[in-house]
Amino acid sequence: MTATDSDFEWRSLEPGTPIVVEDGPLYGVRGTVLGVDGDDRVIVSVLLLRGAMAFAIDAAAVRVDGLVPASALRAH
Repeated sequence: MTATDSDFEWRSLEPGTPIVVEDGPLYGVRGTVLGVDGDDRVIVSVLLLRGAMAFAIDAAAVRVDGLVPASALRAH
């Protein structure tokens, strides 16, 4: 398996990086990277009404907050 640009992006995420979830039940939720595990998941902290929770989210389901998603760059 070869590394893609998206693999490089999530593998190089630093703790504290703001992200947005783009897929799954947490779609649209903003959070902060706590770390990256070896199973293609990003550990993310999400603020809730009474505190914060940490989730392990599939790396393909998140993007760095403030960046345009690759899908928006495709020609129509």
